[in-house]
Amino acid sequence: MNDKQFMTFFLGVMGVLTIIFFVIFFIAQIIVPEIKTADEFTNNAVVSRIEPIGKLNYSDASGQEISAEKSLVKADLYSNGEEVYNAVCQSCHTSGILNSPKYGDKAAWSKRLSKGKAKLYANAINGIGAMPAKGGRPDLSEKLIEMSVDYILESAN
Repeated sequence: MNDKQFMTFFLGVMGVLTIIFFVIFFIAQIIVPEIKTADEFTNNAVVSRIEPIGKLNYSDASGQEISAEKSLVKADLYSNGEEVYNAVCQSCHTSGILNSPKYGDKAAWSKRLSKGKAKLYANAINGIGAMPAKGGRPDLSEKLIEMSVDYILESAN
């Protein structure tokens, strides 16, 4: 087979494949209906599913916020220091993550207690080092945080 015969054969095969492609393409266009554009109802449904739950309000509506706060009733989830420790503090203070003093470690807690209980309370409420304020639970009252500190200190006695 010389070059001229090869090129003739090659172009013939390419021509047949091109014709087959267009035949299949046109048959597919006839069989499959047109792609419908989404209607407004579908678009709104999609947007409502993916939008965030809350929205930021930058308006100056401090009066509305005050009235909303008055209508809310706060209920404490925890009643004593042990419950707060088990729910919030134990995740770090049981294992000593990020050099946090471990629960029951007398040496570590006595070193911190030498600075005074007021300092321990302030550190627990405001945060210190890697520990966030109120252990990352800003919804807890200062009294509950102090009770949890007292509970941890009892373990070190």
